Amino acid sequence: MQNLFKKWFGDQSDITEELEIAVDRETRNVSCKKSKLESGATAIEYALIASLIAVAIIGATQALGTNVSDTFNAVSGQLQ
Repeated sequence: MQNLFKKWFGDQSDITEELEIAVDRETRNVSCKKSKLESGATAIEYALIASLIAVAIIGATQALGTNVSDTFNAVSGQLQ
């Protein structure tokens, strides 16, 4: 790219250095923005996974709680 720039505009190395610095700065800004967007998406994915796990635990607890209650009632009935 530097050779092409020299061919078009002559030897203006200070301009090419400024251009490279500006391009580098913009590249870093874009990569920072991309990483922020990806981290937000990751946080949402983790929240969805945690909520699904919570729903599964609640369902299992309700089903298990009913079975345990029936077992205690049966044992209590046999003791009397």
